Amino acid sequence: MSGTAPVLVLDNTQKNHIIGTKKTFSISSVANVSAGSTVYTGTFTGGGSNAYVGVYFTVTGFMNGWQNNGTFVCTASTTTTLTLTNANGVAETFGASAEARIGAASGAGQGATWAMPASPEGGRQTSFTWETSYVGGPASVSVSILVSNDNLNWTTIDTSTNTSGETRFVANYPVQFIAASVGTLSGGTSPTAIVIVTVGKE
Repeated sequence: MSGTAPVLVLDNTQKNHIIGTKKTFSISSVANVSAGSTVYTGTFTGGGSNAYVGVYFTVTGFMNGWQNNGTFVCTASTTTTLTLTNANGVAETFGASAEARIGAASGAGQGATWAMPASPEGGRQTSFTWETSYVGGPASVSVSILVSNDNLNWTTIDTSTNTSGETRFVANYPVQFIAASVGTLSGGTSPTAIVIVTVGKE
């Protein structure tokens, strides 16, 4: 079995609450797009050896806004560069920033555990949407959402086996903790599973 366990990240376009650890990085410049990717230069602590591959970054602050700002998935990273799937990047030297929600775990299996945010109405969240997508074109996949009330005993409440990725809805599960788990992730080129969990509006 190849690949990495899931990353839980924010769907910034929906402005939803998210599960993950917020990190903000400084960017000093961006290069012209090449083959559908744009390289951003800055300080990306922890990004060495492609550690942030599969993580979505939200870039803000560039003057060429529609070309260089936005939310993009990372395909390569070092401590000084991020390669993001931005097909419109134009060269610019200007102080900007990138924000990500990072919850990766190496190897197949259960990813990082996150506490469910409170419902806007109070109490626990009971419903959420989750989305799978894949880098590396896997031939077979099985990704599950697990929930727990004590962070010890876990129950699988939903599973996706769609190799093209999909969006699924879970309702009526008032739980305290959530995690994603990769059961099968094989074929393709070093496939990586990405899981976005949407739990309520800001």
